[in-house]
Amino acid sequence: MKVLMFIIQFITAIIVIVGFANWRIIKQAKLELLIYLQFLSFLIEIISVITIAYYRNSLISYNIFILLQPILMLLLIGSWNSPSFFSKILRNLSAAFFILWVLETFIFRTIWLTPSNWSMLIGDLLIVYAIAVYLVNLSNTSTTSILRSPRFWIAASYLIYCSGSSSFLLSTNI
Repeated sequence: MKVLMFIIQFITAIIVIVGFANWRIIKQAKLELLIYLQFLSFLIEIISVITIAYYRNSLISYNIFILLQPILMLLLIGSWNSPSFFSKILRNLSAAFFILWVLETFIFRTIWLTPSNWSMLIGDLLIVYAIAVYLVNLSNTSTTSILRSPRFWIAASYLIYCSGSSSFLLSTNI
């Protein structure tokens, strides 16, 4: 299990290093929020390993990642459509998600005692919605094959990830 954790951290570190090494290209493609998300994921993994080793509990870092992942993904997808009404909707959904997370994490649960699974489910469903709308819009407006667009592959991979995550959360009855 520890070997798998280090392999995941190593792969994430490589993604972050390559992203920062190619920052000019990343910036032109409006993918900087994706690199920030990967960097955040890398930091959360390191913090989780440390907190598990010393405190046997990594729920604080897990709950913070539950907050930041949907917000960064919604803002990323919105930046691909900016300026548009859809990008404004995604910014408002990000703010609404932040409020929901705060309510669940600090009022209904405790940040260090229980995972914010409802927030994770709702965040994943928001990402699935945003990506589905984006992909439909991309296929309707693209003059070339969408398979040549890096945004398509990023969106499709997150669509699969978030769909699987939300299916798992629903099947375990949160």
